Amino acid sequence: MEPRQILVVDNDLFYLELISDILQNEGYRVKKASDGLEGIEIAKKEPFYCIFVDRIMPRIDGVKFLKCIRQDPKLRETPIIIVSGTLTEESPDLEKIGADFYLFKGPAGHIKKNVLEILRKLNTETKSNDKRKVSSVLGTKGMSQRAIVKELLSQNRHHEIVLENMGEGVIETDSRLRVTYVNPAARKIFKKTEGEIIGTDLYGLFTDGSSLKIKEVMDRLSTSPIAQIEKLTIPHDKFILKLIIANLIEDGRNTGTVMIAADVTDYHTKVQELMLANEKIKKMQKKLIQDAKFSILGQLSTNISREIENPLVSALSYITVLLRETSSEGPPRDTLELIRREIQRARNLIRDLIDFGQEGELRLERIDVGEILKRVVALVKHRASSLNINIVEIYGENLPLIYADDSKIRQVFVNLMNNAFEAMPHGGTLTITTRSKTEESPHGEGLKKIVQIEFADTGTGISPEFLPQIFNPFFSTKLERSASGLGLSTSLKIIQDLGGTIDVHSKVGVGTTFTINIPLPKEDLLHGSDQSE
Repeated sequence: MEPRQILVVDNDLFYLELISDILQNEGYRVKKASDGLEGIEIAKKEPFYCIFVDRIMPRIDGVKFLKCIRQDPKLRETPIIIVSGTLTEESPDLEKIGADFYLFKGPAGHIKKNVLEILRKLNTETKSNDKRKVSSVLGTKGMSQRAIVKELLSQNRHHEIVLENMGEGVIETDSRLRVTYVNPAARKIFKKTEGEIIGTDLYGLFTDGSSLKIKEVMDRLSTSPIAQIEKLTIPHDKFILKLIIANLIEDGRNTGTVMIAADVTDYHTKVQELMLANEKIKKMQKKLIQDAKFSILGQLSTNISREIENPLVSALSYITVLLRETSSEGPPRDTLELIRREIQRARNLIRDLIDFGQEGELRLERIDVGEILKRVVALVKHRASSLNINIVEIYGENLPLIYADDSKIRQVFVNLMNNAFEAMPHGGTLTITTRSKTEESPHGEGLKKIVQIEFADTGTGISPEFLPQIFNPFFSTKLERSASGLGLSTSLKIIQDLGGTIDVHSKVGVGTTFTINIPLPKEDLLHGSDQSE
């Protein structure tokens, strides 16, 4: 019959060899481990009759070792003997530890006697299938408590209580980044038991993306000859974790790391909400400034324009009379014709200013964007052809009806098409695309559905320094003096009155794309848009 196998775990070489020799002399096969982590790895690979483990060891001590073993279903019933030189001082707390036997580290002769007594009891219980209900403490008879040991144990328990009750997760590893300690807060973050985490590779606790970031930090710390602290923030599962990582240096060697993981998810969520709210406020401020600018300029331009228009109308009337009385040919008539055209041009500009200044009531109704675009394209086809411009129309299927003012939205389309034509003096392509989209509101208001109309030309493009100004009233990049600079301003105002936006992207020498976004009413999002109305 093959001899039974026993595992002995102790970082003190004297006691490791002493207990191993006693067991081997009794005919047992012995496997040895010089620290708790190595002991756990060996214990999980093959079965053992029992395990002797030292109470006080660096990183993973006997108590932590016992907890990990007890959490493994395959090892739960394996008898564990805690070996310690502090049993006298720890006697009030031994029941909480839960070992099968406690062996005091006394003189070698006493240890041998007590080891043999433990083996006798184990053999007796194995034969009778009688499970002990009370743990046995051997070797403390006649020993008195030592004040200094008791004080050190008290300090150690104090530190353990602090770590166990911290709100932040604490993880300690050895130099090979195997986890040697994990507190309850960390176990909660990683949703694993202590037994599942102890001895595992640190990187295995994190997702691939996060573990790469941590590896970069660990690579720096592992080569540092002095203790250092690194900080980083990473996503993990549903959490945002702020990590503080420090390397442990002993005698100039890197012996491991300590990681503190704080759950800052709520903080980051609030920061995101504040950023969104701030962005919303900025947009509202921008719109208020734009509206105020429109209002002031509108009133001013209307008042001034009416004063200028009256004499222009009179001058135009006189010129018309003079033209009727002048012969059909000759320099005088040519001069009068030039004057009439310039007066008419000036009057058209004045009318633009008056139209810009007048609010005008919106007559909202359900309209089909595609149908309006087709009519506008039909009107400008001839002009586009004469300019060698090809118009490509791409209309989305089942496009929802929008609420808008038919004449106003038509004006926007005409303005944007005219802009595109003027940007392609040598010909090109204007692509008009419509589509509907459902997207998340940027301000946390749930889903919203929008109709998108896109005008993309292959023209000269707009210089980056001009791009932020193109919607300002009276701003124009056109060289012709006839440009009032109100087309885009008016178009933006009309779309904003519908709750929409106009976005522009442009690259010099490539072209410009204007994108109109018009939101549907919420009832259309809930019940669907009825296009039959």
